[in-house]
Amino acid sequence: TGSIITFDGSTTNTTLTHTDNSGITLAGVQKFFFNSASQFIHGSDAKTLNIVANSVNASNQAEGEIQIDANLLLDINAPTTDISNLLQVGGNLSFTNDGGHNIAINTSASDANGNILSVLAGSSGSGANKYGGNLILASGGGTGNETSTIIFKTQVSGNSGSSTSAATERMRINNAGIKMLSPLDLNAAADISGNLDVGGNVVIAGTTESLNAQVTRQLTVVVPDIDTGENCGLKLQNTAGDGKTWSITPGTTNINNSNFTIRNATDNANAV
Repeated sequence: TGSIITFDGSTTNTTLTHTDNSGITLAGVQKFFFNSASQFIHGSDAKTLNIVANSVNASNQAEGEIQIDANLLLDINAPTTDISNLLQVGGNLSFTNDGGHNIAINTSASDANGNILSVLAGSSGSGANKYGGNLILASGGGTGNETSTIIFKTQVSGNSGSSTSAATERMRINNAGIKMLSPLDLNAAADISGNLDVGGNVVIAGTTESLNAQVTRQLTVVVPDIDTGENCGLKLQNTAGDGKTWSITPGTTNINNSNFTIRNATDNANAV
């Protein structure tokens, strides 16, 4: 009990102290070296154990596990941390950007369904009427009159063979609103409380007679000047029978902007 092994040094001795039923203690901040002086284990203070090496590999049996139990903070400070298998985190996982680095998740592999990165929000528990977990995607906060933006990108289709297609911006969200850079396909109700600015075509399509586009209060079609009725006003197109196209415009095509016109755009003639 309390036996001490002392290794004499030229300036400082190194000691190993045996504590009964507890273990062996290396004195102070002295170190266990491996291979060279650049690889060692030591306790820098009473609460910190340092493993120092250019590369640290932790391997285990096929069905075993490596557990890291850090009650306060697990700080991995390395240029690259390579985790080639499943990483399970039972608590909060926080990525902090110190201003000099980007936080990126890069991979070239995918599963059978093409999934590479999946973020799944859990549920509040088992039983009836339990809500699902909320998934919150937020950009950073700023100061003054500046803003921040969330940008969504997907791969461009069309390239054949093994050619790589770069991801292209499809949507961005900031304080100016939501900007879509590709077609928006809505198969459910959409509640838009602000202005809807559409630079392309709005297509409402369906296969049943019950399909309706409903405007509760007012639908405004702004025509700055009557040029040709085919390109102005409200267009009504019949795809059955003779398949004529009609335009309802304020003003008379090629005449003035004061009247009201129902125009047969197929036959290029004003009906009213």
